Amino acid sequence: MDDVYRLILSTSMSGVIWGANTVVVSLYLLSLHYSPLFIGALFTLSILVSSVEGFIFSILGDLYGRKKFALLSRGLSAVFILLFYLKFVYAYIFMVGWGSGALISAILADKAKNLERVYSYQTSLNIFFSVIGSSLPLYLNYGEIFLLEFAVSITTFSLLLTVREDYKGGGKIKLSSLPTVGKFLPEALIGFGAGLILPLMSLWFKLRFHVTASNISPVFMASELTLALAVIYSSRLSDKLGMVKTIVYTHVLAILLLFVLPFTPTFFEASVVYVLRNALMNMGFGLHRIS
Repeated sequence: MDDVYRLILSTSMSGVIWGANTVVVSLYLLSLHYSPLFIGALFTLSILVSSVEGFIFSILGDLYGRKKFALLSRGLSAVFILLFYLKFVYAYIFMVGWGSGALISAILADKAKNLERVYSYQTSLNIFFSVIGSSLPLYLNYGEIFLLEFAVSITTFSLLLTVREDYKGGGKIKLSSLPTVGKFLPEALIGFGAGLILPLMSLWFKLRFHVTASNISPVFMASELTLALAVIYSSRLSDKLGMVKTIVYTHVLAILLLFVLPFTPTFFEASVVYVLRNALMNMGFGLHRIS
């Protein structure tokens, strides 16, 4: 296995952690008798901290070499996952940050001969592992899931450790790149909202319909699978309507469905609305990636 495939696998396997955590973290905290208000505050703080961590580590990676900070990122995430398993709940604030995904993508960009194909493989594998992560509550309890996440983190660390990086760092920050970074602000805000809402959805389903993690798991599995379908059909719809109109229409419909979601009377109807909402939002995201 060459470096490119090790990098793809190292990044994609983290989808297990994302897929599992969107289902179980809020329910796990609720089982420990923490209030929904505390859980929401913890998630908000996690998003804010991880954004700062990722930004700082990306800068340091450009300055001094990306691999060493990607390894440090993965190592820190593994430590905090283990602490979270041991019921140090504030460890969640630092579990998902540190920007390793962006650092590994930068290493991939330096190594890949056909970057578009590489990102296609990476996206497909990430969806596959995310679906696996979302399915874990069907088979494992909370503690077993977090131990598996720890094992996944160690595995991704080990894969990354074997990769050779030629880039040694630029040694200085280029302020000229800041306008380019600013162009990604709208997508970053969308990501902030998604990162805040999605992990809380399982808590909402639990409180609204009194369902279990194993009931919620198939809904999130279907939601993850919509990303693959959305990427396929978004380009076809864009050919008919145009890219900008397609992004606007799909995002508006997704927002309307999010507004409708609290008024759905049954768990089944809420599940359908939630999956459709994610499909529409992911269609717009897919076009952002293409552009």
